[in-house]
Parts: sequence; structure tokens; C-alpha cells
Amino acid sequence: MLIGAQLSWRGAASANVWALGAGVVLMGWIVAEMIIIREFSPLQPIYFFTGAGIVTAGYRCRHDSSPSRSDGRL
Repeated sequence: MLIGAQLSWRGAASANVWALGAGVVLMGWIVAEMIIIREFSPLQPIYFFTGAGIVTAGYRCRHDSSPSRSDGRL
């Protein structure tokens, strides 16, 4: 997530891809944690949905910056 945040801060085009990856990794980590530990913590759904929000934001930003923009930028 740190790399994605740094790329986003700099306005890099690949920041959205890194956000998607970071969100998927976070969600996978929480699912694996729940399977391995077999205990429930109230923070697990919070972090899972945080990861889902990061994935959604990365996905939406990636598709909002399509090549068909009126200013000609990619």
C-alpha cells in the first residue's frame, strides 16, 4: 500500500493498478487469517471492507481515466 500511496501522490498512471493489488492482498490476508487462526476479531471485517473499498476506488479510477478523454491525455 505504501508504494501505491507514493505513486498516487506523484500522479503516476500505474497507481490504480497498485491500489487494486493492495486491496486484493489485504482482503486475501484477512480471509487467510480467519482460516488459520479460527478466531474472530471485530477488526477483521473492518479491514476486509477497507480492502474492498481500496479495490473499488482503484477500479473506478482506472476506468474513469480511459483513453477517450476530451483533453487527449491517456
